Amino acid sequence: MDYELGKELKRVIGNISKKMEELKQLVQEDFNRGVQLIFETYPEVEEINWRQYTDYYNDGDTSEFSIKSVYVNGFDDYGDMDWDREDDEKECTLSKDLIKQIIDFVYGIPSDLMKDIFGDHTSISITREGITVEDYSNHD
Repeated sequence: MDYELGKELKRVIGNISKKMEELKQLVQEDFNRGVQLIFETYPEVEEINWRQYTDYYNDGDTSEFSIKSVYVNGFDDYGDMDWDREDDEKECTLSKDLIKQIIDFVYGIPSDLMKDIFGDHTSISITREGITVEDYSNHD
C-alpha cells in the first residue's frame, strides 16, 4: 500500500503550525513597531495598558478569552480613568481621538494572537522603557 494512513494530514497540520508561528512572529514585530511609532510621534503618551484573560465564571456559555479595557495614560476613550490607578486626581490631557486610535490599534490584533504573544490571565503595561507582562489571575 503506497498510502500511509494519516501521513498527508500530519504534513498539512505541520505546515499550518509553521505558518501560525510565522504569523505570530510577524504580528509581534508589527505590534512592536506600531508601539514604537506611537511613543515617537506622541511624546505625551506615557503608558498603554490592558488586561486580557478568559473569564472564570461559567453561566452555561463557553468562557472565551478577550482583551479587556485598554487605557492610555490611565484613561479610556471616554475619558474615564482606570479603576485600579492610585493617581485618581490626574486629568486626562490626551485627546479622546488619540486615545481611541491607540485603543483601536490594540484591539486590531486578533485576540487569539494577543493570547499567544502575552498569555492568558495577564496584565500588560507598555512604556517607552519596554513591555511588562504580569500575572492577573485575581479577576471575576
